Amino acid sequence: MDIVKGKSQVSEEIPALLVSRGDEYGEAWKLTGIVTGALLDDFVKMATVYPPVIHNWILILSKLLRALRSPKNRDHWVDIAGYAQLIVDDLDNEAKNEVPD
Repeated sequence: MDIVKGKSQVSEEIPALLVSRGDEYGEAWKLTGIVTGALLDDFVKMATVYPPVIHNWILILSKLLRALRSPKNRDHWVDIAGYAQLIVDDLDNEAKNEVPD
């Protein structure tokens, strides 16, 4: 940290990063909040039934909204597949560990 200026190098990089991401993804971060808010009741139900899915659900939604602006960005699709695979793996492990009635 530069003590004289009181700023770190990271804080100086943020404005350029935000412009770059804004150019590429638009306001996907806002749309994610709007969609989540519109689905709040369902979101709360999902969180109650299966809490581990919350984080990945939001990340998948965010990546889908980013993909609207840059659909040929392979990283979006790889990330979505990865987040989904984590949920599938967790569900499979949960099913293996279930005790029959």
